[in-house]
Amino acid sequence: MEFKEYDHQNPYQPPQPPQPPRPSLLDDERLMGVLAWVLQFFTSFIGPLIIYLINDKRSAFIDQHARGSLNVCISVFIYSIIGAIGMFILTFIFPPLAFLSFLYFGAIAIYTLVVTIKGAIAASRLEAYTPPLTIQIL
Repeated sequence: MEFKEYDHQNPYQPPQPPQPPRPSLLDDERLMGVLAWVLQFFTSFIGPLIIYLINDKRSAFIDQHARGSLNVCISVFIYSIIGAIGMFILTFIFPPLAFLSFLYFGAIAIYTLVVTIKGAIAASRLEAYTPPLTIQIL
């Protein structure tokens, strides 16, 4: 005698189609962490600030990446102010060295690009990331 295996479905209802898998919380955290870094390219500090304010207490992971991105924005702003003052001083005191300020601004741009890409990669891997040379304000 053979036994037949039955599903635990009601025999009077038609079988339900399989449900697509729902995205997990980790996928949402990963997306928001990556967006906190990538939006920095397009919106400066506005995108990371919105992500920080929306997800302030929900996830420590999102909070850490949004704070890191905001700290990079604030630090780059401070470094740019210092560069502008230096450029102003060099232009009027010793004009032949004024080109150094352009090298300084180029270094700031490269720093921002590298740190932002590394932060987005770390967020996509669900890793913590603290950017170097940033002032930890938040």
